[in-house]
Amino acid sequence: MSPTDVEKDQSDREIDLRDLAIILIEGWRWILGAILIAVILGGVYKLAQKPVLQTQFQAVPATEGNFSSFNILGGFSVDPEDVYQTLAIQLSSAQNFKAFVENGSADVPFKEGDDVEAVFNKRFSFDGVAVQRARDMNLVVQYKFPEGEGGEELLQSYLDFSAKRALTSLGEQFANETQSEIDSLETKLRLERSKLEKVREDRLFELNQAIKVARKLGLEKPSVQVWVGQSAASAGAEQSGSSFGMYPPLYFLGYRALEANRDVIKDDISAGLNSAQTREIEQQVAERREVLELISSGKMLNSASASDHKAVSNLVDVVESPSSGRTLGMGVIKTLVVCAFLGGVLGVILVFGVRFGKGVLRYRQQSDAD
Repeated sequence: MSPTDVEKDQSDREIDLRDLAIILIEGWRWILGAILIAVILGGVYKLAQKPVLQTQFQAVPATEGNFSSFNILGGFSVDPEDVYQTLAIQLSSAQNFKAFVENGSADVPFKEGDDVEAVFNKRFSFDGVAVQRARDMNLVVQYKFPEGEGGEELLQSYLDFSAKRALTSLGEQFANETQSEIDSLETKLRLERSKLEKVREDRLFELNQAIKVARKLGLEKPSVQVWVGQSAASAGAEQSGSSFGMYPPLYFLGYRALEANRDVIKDDISAGLNSAQTREIEQQVAERREVLELISSGKMLNSASASDHKAVSNLVDVVESPSSGRTLGMGVIKTLVVCAFLGGVLGVILVFGVRFGKGVLRYRQQSDAD
């Protein structure tokens, strides 16, 4: 092949951009038609589709001060991170959402017969639920809903419903723990009083024995002088178990004093046996019963009504509350621009496709003619 032939072959293989431009200009009707069709279809689709909005809630673990009322007594403490995990797991539970819908605490825009769990899985998304490290605990709850449905109110109501259930559960745990402490303290109180009762009974027995001896000896009043003249040994022979040494036996006090002492002890037993230790235990029991009363009345939990939106803030620190939803996806103008671009690309492909088809057809006609 001569150099001239090579240059001619390369020239035949080169694509002239001017030829391409001419082809596109000649096929402007195809391009414009494809653009118009794409824009019309995109506009119809956008108008027929109801806009989808999204609102979200964000929170982190609260400080220990939020649960100071639960830590007023020993034996029970609340970890803010555990409370965060409890609330996060409860919010992400489809069964919990189903209970919320069935509870009827808010206007739920679902039709009768709808699969609530399927709706929950489709509309809700969660982040920061299954985390272990405190620095990663950042709960994000997102809710998608059609325009005009009021999704932010529904999400807030669901948050309050779940928070109240968590607060109630926390209160029940604390009440059970407090009741266990009360039962333990009351058992301890009974044992202490049993000990006191045994000591008093032993004392009564000793006094009764001494009264009998004093009456036999005719000792009506204290007679210490008689004891001074007696030896410790003879005094010990008169009453076994009496005190000796520095102090005289009980019967030397006289049966009148001994009977008065015995009556006082009996009155104490009738009125209820008490000591410094039993009074301290009774005070602890009273404090815990007061706490139980506060729990049952709801004052200790400090749970607010759903309209106040404070139930959640009692459990976690709220970073972002549900607000007016933002539109998901592309807007109308952006959608039309994308459709016009895609329509133009399709139009160009159609132009070159038609031109290629015509070229193939001419080549076959020439082949048939030859």
